[in-house]
Amino acid sequence: MSTLAPPPPPVASAPKRPSTSSSISYETYAPRSASQITRLQRIAALTAGPTASASDSSNNDSASWSIAKAMSPPSSDMVVGKSSSESVVASTLEKTVETTDQITALLKHTTSLRLALRASINIADDISNRH
Repeated sequence: MSTLAPPPPPVASAPKRPSTSSSISYETYAPRSASQITRLQRIAALTAGPTASASDSSNNDSASWSIAKAMSPPSSDMVVGKSSSESVVASTLEKTVETTDQITALLKHTTSLRLALRASINIADDISNRH
């Protein structure tokens, strides 16, 4: 079984970051912006689900999650809590209901604004037709 060789260094000399893992990181060649990192951490938290490590439950820092960790299967010492997943579902459902109510209110306001605008246009047309 052959192993993959690391990619060749870029032509322009880029500052090298110290590698903290054994996997190849392309951050040196294409660094991500803070908004991309935040978005990837949110995706990682959503796709990984609520997990708690048996030996490491106090160090549950969301900044330590990476997309690779989120997409890889959990290790054997990971415990997926059913009660925590139920609470996540309940809070997600609550947020979904709130968001749906907000969207419904926005739709009602938009409809009334459209009707008021249509009435204003009709009045303007009537006035311009008279003169």
